[in-house]
Amino acid sequence: MDINLKIEQLGDEGFHVFCRIKLNGIFYRALIDTGASKSVMDKKLLSELQLRSFSLTSDHQMLGIQPGELDVEFTHIREIKLGRVKFENMVLGLLDMDHVQEQYRSLNIKPFEVIIGGDLLSSGNAVIDYGLKKLTIHSVR
Repeated sequence: MDINLKIEQLGDEGFHVFCRIKLNGIFYRALIDTGASKSVMDKKLLSELQLRSFSLTSDHQMLGIQPGELDVEFTHIREIKLGRVKFENMVLGLLDMDHVQEQYRSLNIKPFEVIIGGDLLSSGNAVIDYGLKKLTIHSVR
């Protein structure tokens, strides 16, 4: 299954890859981040999606690109759809993305609400084709 991508240049810094994603039936803009181990969403979506947050004692802290550990809450997502590919009963991290969204706005790039990380990409045996601007999901484990 192929999903269309939007590849945006961030000045001289490089490129970011985006797609549309559906969380529990609602469309959002997602950043595909091959360096992120876990998929996350903006915690402001909790009320819109009528979800609850929780903490995991074994996975309560996550390492990020910033020094130190991040305290992260999580939520259960009943269904994540990329194109026609469906991932069910996934756990996503919750982050305050205000600062990231503001940086994107300052670059005149539409902000995103979800980060697709290695957990989803690996589960779908995903391949990114930059030339064709496609994300191919081969299977869902």
